[in-house]
Amino acid sequence: MKHAGCLIMVLVLCLLAPPGTGRADSPIPHRKTGDLESLEKKLLEEEENKKELQARMEQAEKDMTKIREELIDAATLTRRQQRVLINLEDEIAGLAHKEDMLKFELQNDHKALSEMMLAMTRLRRVPPETLIVRPGAPLKTAQTAMLLRHILPALHQRMAQAAQNLKDLDETRADLREERQRAVTAQEDLDKKYAKVKKLADRREEIFRSLNVNYKATELEINRISKEARSMQDFLERLNKQEEKRKAEAKRSASSGSGISILKSWSLPREGQPQLPVPGIIVTSYGEKDEIGAISEGLKIRADPRTLAVAPMGGIVRFVGTFKNFGRLVILEHQKNRHSLIGGLEDINVSPGQSLEAGEPLGKLPGPPSPGQKPTLYYELRYNGRPVNPSKVFPGLKS
Repeated sequence: MKHAGCLIMVLVLCLLAPPGTGRADSPIPHRKTGDLESLEKKLLEEEENKKELQARMEQAEKDMTKIREELIDAATLTRRQQRVLINLEDEIAGLAHKEDMLKFELQNDHKALSEMMLAMTRLRRVPPETLIVRPGAPLKTAQTAMLLRHILPALHQRMAQAAQNLKDLDETRADLREERQRAVTAQEDLDKKYAKVKKLADRREEIFRSLNVNYKATELEINRISKEARSMQDFLERLNKQEEKRKAEAKRSASSGSGISILKSWSLPREGQPQLPVPGIIVTSYGEKDEIGAISEGLKIRADPRTLAVAPMGGIVRFVGTFKNFGRLVILEHQKNRHSLIGGLEDINVSPGQSLEAGEPLGKLPGPPSPGQKPTLYYELRYNGRPVNPSKVFPGLKS
């Protein structure tokens, strides 16, 4: 009974005691506090890294804009220098032709004068008395005198013409030497401009790759699509679908906050002033038969070796590589559902995904296919995937 009373007393005291009496608050474990602090620190670091990356990308985009402007200016000066060199080469060719003609005329003058001098020498060797005693001599003598009266002025005129031709030949040769030296200087200047364009283009590529970290995977995907496509129209349709897919993924990533936009905008640049990729002679027009008898769906332009090729309109590079019978090709997407196909380039310095303004360099034509020949560039304009007449866009082309 004594024990039972004690137990009852203890229970009553426990029930009457205030809440919390007799026990302390449980402390937060030290490890959990450290984890929270570490997580907060990591979040702050990620936010700082994100801001730093965004700032670097904005600076890179500013650098890209500056490089693009410098490239267009350098390409314009390079194409202008190319025209100077082409004009000099035409002048040299004209002077060389004139030199050949003068040499030919001088050879004829020399031959005619030699024959005249030989005839007069033979006539001089015949004594006058021999002419008198010969049958019909007085008549022959009179005829000879009349002939000499006409020959001598003609001889003087021919000699004067020969002297003038000789003087013209000397002047032509001097002009040729001068023009050839000007051509050498112009070529050296052009080579410097090419080097500047190449340096700027390399810098443009470097900035582009820093902005587009997935460019390698994009290239591989595009090359896979190019192998699967049945035709150029099918290829362009597949490229458009792939581009729409990438846009959707980028939007989802940006809206979820899981990443930042790699490029400011997916929108196509303005077309600008349309211009053919290279200056030259159109040897095959749209709709004409080409060298194998097929109807041409584009233009074939013959230009000087190593001529700089530029973007015909503002656009985004969608493909660089070999596609079926088109050979090595650059495809640009423009506004208004247009695409440009440029083939025949050797040194290409653009990559898929790059945004280009009208007049920005794409690459260069190769050297001469054989001595004395010029390379040919192929240009094709497509609307909604189908080839159309470029004269609808490019001023000065005959439809």
